[in-house]
Amino acid sequence: MRQGRCWVGGRTSPHWWDGFMKNNNSILSAFVLLSLATATRGLSAVNIEVLLNFSGTNGANPQAGVALDSAGNIFGTTNYGGLGGGVVYELSANRLNYALLANFPDSSGINGPSVGPSQLISDTSGNLYGTTYTGGAISKGSVFKIDGQSHLFSTLASFDNSLPGYPDAGLGLYRDPQGNFFGTMSSATVFELPAGSSTPKTLAAFSGELPFGPLVPDSAGNLYGVTMGSSANPNGSIFELSAPNYTSTTTVALFNGTNGSRPCGGLVADAAGNLYGTTTNGGQYDKGVIFKLGAGTHALGVLTSFSSTNGSQPFSGLIVDSQGNLFGTTDSGGSPRNEGTVFEYSPSTNQLSTLAAFDYATLGSLPYSGLTADAAGNLYGTTYWGGANEDGTIYEITGSGFVVPEPTFTALSTVSGIWMLGMRRRSRR
Repeated sequence: MRQGRCWVGGRTSPHWWDGFMKNNNSILSAFVLLSLATATRGLSAVNIEVLLNFSGTNGANPQAGVALDSAGNIFGTTNYGGLGGGVVYELSANRLNYALLANFPDSSGINGPSVGPSQLISDTSGNLYGTTYTGGAISKGSVFKIDGQSHLFSTLASFDNSLPGYPDAGLGLYRDPQGNFFGTMSSATVFELPAGSSTPKTLAAFSGELPFGPLVPDSAGNLYGVTMGSSANPNGSIFELSAPNYTSTTTVALFNGTNGSRPCGGLVADAAGNLYGTTTNGGQYDKGVIFKLGAGTHALGVLTSFSSTNGSQPFSGLIVDSQGNLFGTTDSGGSPRNEGTVFEYSPSTNQLSTLAAFDYATLGSLPYSGLTADAAGNLYGTTYWGGANEDGTIYEITGSGFVVPEPTFTALSTVSGIWMLGMRRRSRR
């Protein structure tokens, strides 16, 4: 059950009976097109291809999605594997070379104990930024940088006792045009790391509520985010931090179950300033919804409900193409194995389409991460579990029909939200 929180862990592998052979020495999967055509766009089928199987040594259990540079190289993180505390990796554009850019220890090492490096974001120079849930000076988490040219790792800031600590590992940061970083913490706070500073500061503290997902700005620079809920409102909310100082926090919408419950994936904005997101529960079938928050009006409405057949419990956020179509993943549901889906929602037709369904053994399972699009409209993501070594996969989807917004991606592109946390890894069989 996940109705009380957004979390990874505690669910043992459901397919111990499958008995498929493991190959722990394998790093890259063969480029075998799996021909899982679950929908069509014109004459081209939607196909999903596994680009890499994680094996433990090269990382395990990616909760975050991937980032792409203009050359097509793939960057990302895993929650576990490597030395035990997760890795930051690069998979080359030709998919033949794989490198660990950072390897986090569980209990010792130059950066202290670390668990779960976050979704990566970038600047215009190609530098990568992320957080660790623990680690840093006193093991309360850190903000790190990987140089875009040398790929050298450095710690920009460590969280200490002046802040509650523990930045939400899967969620990633928001970096404004001035280079200031903003993020959420599992200790119910929103923090800012000013440009050039090594000292994070608290912007907002929530009483009984847990802010989740990356923050997203509107055209005026106000920041929006979601909370999972509290004793007063167990279904969660959408909040606004007002520019320019972000010291005023306003609840702009409440979830009530019917319009969704427990958002985990953050928000994404379309060209008109409308905000969109998902909830893990609530809606017509209590399997989660896609919602819209109207620009200016802050009117909250349900666009569609998940029914298990078309997916269930979306933990990640959405990405939006230039036509206003929304793309994302669900944690479970879908045919044939109830292992999660990749979906598209078309506002113009009010149609929810399944683009791919996961199968555990080959494609992977539990796609907690959201999606990233390249300049050609191909989609990329990760699965937390399953695949050839049962440690998760990186996958690519072609033929989805995603129309890249202008300007096309010239720097690293990232997803707009993931889910959770810094929980310890589930037991392995």
